[in-house]
Amino acid sequence: MGAGALAVPHSRKTALLAPQLPRGLISCGAMSTVLDVLERALSAAGGHHQDDAVAPACVLWLDPSGEWAPALPLLRGQRDVLSLGEFDPEARRGPAIWIRSVVDTGAPRPPVVYVPGVTRDVLRSEAVPDALRPLVDLQFRGVPFLAPRQRAWTVAAFLKAQGVDVADSAKGAVAGHLDTLMQMTVEELRDRSPLTAGTLGRLAFPDLPGLLLGWLSSGEAVSDALREAFQAEYGVDVRAGQPEVARALVARTGPLAGVWERFASNPAAFAGVRGALEAAAPAQVTWTPGQVPQWPQVNRAAETALHEGLAALVDVPAGEARAGVLNLEAAHAPRRGSVWEQWGEAPLVQALAPLAALAEATAVGTPGSSPAELADWYAREGHRVDLAALQALGAVEGAADSAVVAGVVRALTLEWLTRVNERFAALVLAGAPLPGPVSGTWTATPGLAVVFVDGLRFDTATLLADLLAAHAPQVTWQFAALPTITPTAKPAVSPAAAELTAHPDGGLALAHGKRAVNAAVLRDALGQVGFLSAPGGGLPDPAGAAWLETGNLDSLGHGQGLHLACLLPGELRRIADRVQQLLDAGFREVRVITDHGWLLLPGGLPKADLPAALAAFKKGRCAVLKPGNASGYPAAPWAWNPDVQVTLAPGIHSFEAGEVYAHGGLSLQETVIPVLTVRGGAAPQAVSIDQVRWVGNRCRLHLSGAQDCLVDLRTRAADPASSLLTAPRPVGADGTASVLVAGDDLDGLAATLVVLRGDQIVRERPLKIGDNA
Repeated sequence: MGAGALAVPHSRKTALLAPQLPRGLISCGAMSTVLDVLERALSAAGGHHQDDAVAPACVLWLDPSGEWAPALPLLRGQRDVLSLGEFDPEARRGPAIWIRSVVDTGAPRPPVVYVPGVTRDVLRSEAVPDALRPLVDLQFRGVPFLAPRQRAWTVAAFLKAQGVDVADSAKGAVAGHLDTLMQMTVEELRDRSPLTAGTLGRLAFPDLPGLLLGWLSSGEAVSDALREAFQAEYGVDVRAGQPEVARALVARTGPLAGVWERFASNPAAFAGVRGALEAAAPAQVTWTPGQVPQWPQVNRAAETALHEGLAALVDVPAGEARAGVLNLEAAHAPRRGSVWEQWGEAPLVQALAPLAALAEATAVGTPGSSPAELADWYAREGHRVDLAALQALGAVEGAADSAVVAGVVRALTLEWLTRVNERFAALVLAGAPLPGPVSGTWTATPGLAVVFVDGLRFDTATLLADLLAAHAPQVTWQFAALPTITPTAKPAVSPAAAELTAHPDGGLALAHGKRAVNAAVLRDALGQVGFLSAPGGGLPDPAGAAWLETGNLDSLGHGQGLHLACLLPGELRRIADRVQQLLDAGFREVRVITDHGWLLLPGGLPKADLPAALAAFKKGRCAVLKPGNASGYPAAPWAWNPDVQVTLAPGIHSFEAGEVYAHGGLSLQETVIPVLTVRGGAAPQAVSIDQVRWVGNRCRLHLSGAQDCLVDLRTRAADPASSLLTAPRPVGADGTASVLVAGDDLDGLAATLVVLRGDQIVRERPLKIGDNA
């Protein structure tokens, strides 16, 4: 009997025995995805009883609308799916005759034959197109994949069969999101049903706000599905163009309010939105006090108004300046934190916050009836005036904005600085000399590092403490030695102070034994009392006590003036890194000290006349007069020899004209100096380099406490790129290490041996390549 004679009887038997798909389709677990359910449904459609003579040749899946096409790549990962279309064997796609040839190979598991754009009626018609004729008998040799009532499955109907309702308005869009829906669990979709167009958009595009902002930023074309999702969720049609959508975004109605919040939280991520807003703004924009600007033009108008308002406060009395600043703060504070401030387009509103703090702080009285009480008040509260002034000056960089902020800072602080410091000086000059710095009496103990920072004023020390907050820093204060200049005050705060005396030649010179004190002599004196300095500015041994110097604040103040406020954060960060490095290296306690503070006043300190002919020594804030001369200015005994009288510039005056930054006088800012203390946790074992021996180009080392460390040889200690080795070498359990330098041309080259714990340098030693080989 021929194959053709068997076709119809077999098809009838198969049709009778093949599973018919009920409304619930097939059972599925809570975690089954739509893809899982679809695959099971196709498998069920192609199933047959064991007593069948012949299994079905295929599962014939007719999809008149072609909406299931996005599911095919996912299905092909689980079973063989052939699809009608342009020939592409790798994609398992081809014409009807190719599909027929594949089906006729008789695979153990019936393939799925997907036929888009074709109805059952077309295949059953006597006028079936020639291109489809090879598929006609598959209606009988295979089994159809059909919904109840012998209808083709639509995506909406298939989901409905799983208990997932699709809103009528979304049925046309659901197929466009099939790739997303296929990978979601049925339970998830049931929880979200009925599926609306908006729900589909959110499912397909989880970050829909980010996508809308991305389009607004770039203007690039989007898919129809994404365009429809924007329309459904936000009511905007991107085909109308960026200006139209930008205006809707600024209006922030409905869900677009959340899109604006997303934008405002990180505007830098959508930089192009700014241009879209600029282009979409109304022709006439004005700023109303208390308003948060939505358009860049409005923000610019607000900044202009603020600039004009601040400019009107320059050179006015302090009380008027305070009232004016606080009025401006009330009007402009809502702009703080806006997208324009984050973009750096509202620098004046950033400066306004510390200016308002400055206005309030300078209105407060000055408590205390002794130098110590006044100093204690300054350390608790008064230094906030100086801090606010620095923060205001550091918030702006443009010349015009910097000038107007500086003018307002002067108007707010000149009267306050004069008032509090004239009172402080009067109390000091009327009583006993100020006590010497407590740090001058410190003794060396293992694991103690004293870090000297020239010109670390009390307010800047509180900022440094913030950077070291993880170590619970303590900030206390002590009086500086008079006059508050480095040659006098630095030796006085050092633990070697007791080793030094006034130089017999007079003046303000100091001596250590028979040597005049300079930086090298001071280090020697410190070494004699147990505070050792590391060679080459490296890391000292945490097994002992150490003296280190870091920071560049005083030099920046003298060289940069008001610009110090802008440079301050970076300089303090470097100082904090040095302190952290010491703690990481094993020091149990680090104390940061300084010699003096400073006065900083925009427009310059008031001038006090002191003819140069009268002075043997003269700085901006202090002088030593020649014998027999008098000036009428206050004087105080030199800290190292009370027989030497130091003439002081009165109040906050300077003997030099136009000095913006100065020290050497008697003010709270110069005289009340910080002591910042941080303590480490359990310190690692101290690392020491016990032996360095060259054998040819190989350096053999012995170290203590370095079993978990690496060693490297560098031409620049802090720069890993300057290494002379292929890679840092480990230290053995016995403390030995060996490094090899390639090439004889490096003999005699100066280098630094560094010991690393992780990426952190914990020990250094300068050497020469091949030395004493």
